[in-house]
Amino acid sequence: MNFTKILGIDYGRRRIGVAICGPLGIANPLTVITRKNNNVFDEFAEIIEENDVSKIVMGLPKNMDNTEGEMVKEVKEFAQELQEKFDIPIDFCDERLSSWEAQNSLKRLGMSPSKRKKIIDAVAAALILQNYVDQQK
Repeated sequence: MNFTKILGIDYGRRRIGVAICGPLGIANPLTVITRKNNNVFDEFAEIIEENDVSKIVMGLPKNMDNTEGEMVKEVKEFAQELQEKFDIPIDFCDERLSSWEAQNSLKRLGMSPSKRKKIIDAVAAALILQNYVDQQK
């Protein structure tokens, strides 16, 4: 797979987890963007420029029975806005259980609930992105 840097996004109504993956194919949590009183697109502009992002992968929160609920519609609308503003290709990856997996991983590391809350979305974004990258190999 030939790529430079891919941005992974775990979209949420309150927080958006962001991860990055470089040429080695290893996804890392980057940041969490809080949506309260915040222009998220300004933050994404800075992240995309600083990291020379060539593609965005967004987690698609399908239901456990593989149907698409209201949140999938929101994710796709947000993805369309990102694509229009930054003209970067966007792909989707199934994100079912990514937040649960991130939560369990952080618990196993002995991280306190308050610290987990601050980074869980970025860790979930990294899991989504790593899953996507692994599927492309």
